[in-house]
Amino acid sequence: MQRTIDRPGETGRPSDMVEAVRRLRDEHSDLRQTIERIEAAAARADRMAAVSAAANEISGVKQPLVAFMHALERHAAWEEENLIPLIEEHMPRSHESAVRDSIWVMEKDHQMATVYLRVFLERLNEFGDLPNAGVVADAVRCLLQGCVLLKEHFRIEEQTIFPAVEQLVGETGL
Repeated sequence: MQRTIDRPGETGRPSDMVEAVRRLRDEHSDLRQTIERIEAAAARADRMAAVSAAANEISGVKQPLVAFMHALERHAAWEEENLIPLIEEHMPRSHESAVRDSIWVMEKDHQMATVYLRVFLERLNEFGDLPNAGVVADAVRCLLQGCVLLKEHFRIEEQTIFPAVEQLVGETGL
């Protein structure tokens, strides 16, 4: 089995990038499935007329969301410490600007999504025994917006990194 780089600052072979992209695909698949389930619960809550039913529906995503956020942070740290340095090392100069710009956008989407998800969790703490319709509606809106931003983050990352790596693999014959 190929070695995947685990330490920041360590350079690797192009085959390390192929392994890193495999990991990226696998983790994105898992993260995307989880965020889509959470988004589906938020969408159901958004359609509910009864405030208590909507509050109950989105309260049920608290634990899965917290676990998701921890997994997302581990994933982001791995990308920052391992994947991005590999990309920068092996990307042809012709892709540098586009990749760098896309990475910046992805980071901003990730940051904004995290803000929305944290606000959602704060709103959940405000529910109490008789949730206020405005607080529930705000919580649902924050949760939905966080989900949209994360799905966009994954989409941009996949549309930027995967084709660039496929081109690199084709050029180097990995």
